[in-house]
Amino acid sequence: MVNKLILMGRVGADPEKIDFNDGNYIAKISLATTNKVKDKEITTWHSVQASGKTADNVLKFVKKGDLLYTEGPHNITTKEVGNGDKKTFVTQHAYMFQLLDKKKKEEQGNLNF
Repeated sequence: MVNKLILMGRVGADPEKIDFNDGNYIAKISLATTNKVKDKEITTWHSVQASGKTADNVLKFVKKGDLLYTEGPHNITTKEVGNGDKKTFVTQHAYMFQLLDKKKKEEQGNLNF
């Protein structure tokens, strides 16, 4: 079986560091992907998380507006919100990131982490 989600899009905000009580942490970003359907662009926002050394690199190198490629498994959860409605969340737990902006590649090299 395979659970692999591949995304390429723009980072919506600088990465957020989320600390846990046990001393571990993750880096979390929002990634926007855009599809064209009949002359109309549809943007989808994805929640992407990284841990370990990958999280360190995301926090160090990734910034709002960067064009980013990610790979990793995804998880789908459904939660009750405010008024009893249910909302579905898709989160990618990325193990691979690649910065695709030409300017960043020239400044920092081809960053794969």
